[in-house]
Amino acid sequence: MSTRPAATGAAVRSLPVPSLTRLSFRVWLAVIGVGALALRVVYTLWKVGDGPPAGDAVYFYGQAMALADGEGFINPILFQAFDLKLQAAHHPPLFVVFLAAMSTVVGDSPQSLRLASCVLSAATVVVIGLVGRRVAGERAGLLAAAVAAAYPHLWLNDPLLLSEPLYGLCIALVLLTAYRLWDEPTPREALLVGVAIGFATLARAEALLLFVILAIPLIARCRRVDRVGRLVLVAVTLAAGGVVMAPWVAHNLYRFNEPVTLSYGLAGVLTQANCDETYSGELLGYWDPDCSFLDERLGPSARECLRQPDRCAEIYGERFGDESDAAALGQRLGVEYITEHKGRLPVVVSARVGRMWGLFRPAQQVRIDGFAEGRGLWGARIGLITFYEMVAVAALGLVLLYRRKVPILPLVSMAVLVTTVAALAIPVTRYRMPLEVAMAVLAGVVADQALRWWRAHAGRSRRPGGTRRADPDDAPAEPSAPEPVRG
Repeated sequence: MSTRPAATGAAVRSLPVPSLTRLSFRVWLAVIGVGALALRVVYTLWKVGDGPPAGDAVYFYGQAMALADGEGFINPILFQAFDLKLQAAHHPPLFVVFLAAMSTVVGDSPQSLRLASCVLSAATVVVIGLVGRRVAGERAGLLAAAVAAAYPHLWLNDPLLLSEPLYGLCIALVLLTAYRLWDEPTPREALLVGVAIGFATLARAEALLLFVILAIPLIARCRRVDRVGRLVLVAVTLAAGGVVMAPWVAHNLYRFNEPVTLSYGLAGVLTQANCDETYSGELLGYWDPDCSFLDERLGPSARECLRQPDRCAEIYGERFGDESDAAALGQRLGVEYITEHKGRLPVVVSARVGRMWGLFRPAQQVRIDGFAEGRGLWGARIGLITFYEMVAVAALGLVLLYRRKVPILPLVSMAVLVTTVAALAIPVTRYRMPLEVAMAVLAGVVADQALRWWRAHAGRSRRPGGTRRADPDDAPAEPSAPEPVRG
């Protein structure tokens, strides 16, 4: 039978499953992917159908429609309300570009674009299966894909017209390319890692941290490559990511007064997450839209602008040249509040991290996810319960991989990324997507090991004296021989 090439260096050979051929693995993975797509389509049609976008989806959908109409990346809310065309970069562009492109293929209705997002989510399931195969063999890959297909946090976001389905796919690709790089530390694989992280960053800006917490440390641990070789791999990774992000960054630097790179969304986050309402009381450690700097920015003229749309452009233009000026003010106000209340910061950061991990006021988080985030109360409850279960299973999966000498850094880095985002910004449950993807992979590893243990126990019980015939599927992993050092 054909098997995967062995992992090299410190990694341990992943055991293939004898009952699977490479063709049948692909067939079964495709079947799981189709099943995942069917689940997501049914849930999306049942949940919202062709209902209008809500929350942040108003921005994503509106900007995508404006982009498809040739208006560029403008603020869709001001454009729709006041016919005011202001350049905007509240979010990185990848999901908006995806929606705009798909609107020309499947139509521009919210329902059509939600179904297109379901395809992204199903593709994430397939890539998770490939990651599982890479770290623990073919059966583990199929089990990881099955877990990902069913895990609520990987489909609850699909009807919301938000960037999470695309972000999840990008994160899965980051994991796959990272393990490929570990198995074969060559410039080609380093380039793929850089491209994957670059696209993930264009989906959500915080993925930029993966260069620091994943790519560089992973390359530094590749002892089969000498120091110069590792520096080359780091350079290739950073350069590849930079090339992917460069057009968007250059576009922003050209069109705004103040320097804007990936987005200026942090300006709004800093003010809404750092105010009296979020430093104490019911919303401790969360965010409050009432803390927006809008009123302080526009003063008494804010309501006047809303009452008289024809004067909105005039008022805005007098006070700010464009949205980057307002964003710079918002960022300054947020930093000032943090500086003036730094004594409360440890409490607030702890509450944020606790919320992200379901440890601080979980019942309140369920209500927020159910109503404010649009998941529905039952979906939020199921999501919280299954999250707890997945954390426990994922912890066991990390132990198993560590004992097999398979690198756990790529998977652990997703937990570090999510925790950092919560500590520095806001603990919105859907921002946990990188962790959810990693936990699905680890769940496949645990499920595969559980089958091995069950088969070993069943085999002993069937044979006299508690012995059993050797099964190649349960044989211990053999370390692979190290490759020659590359320059």
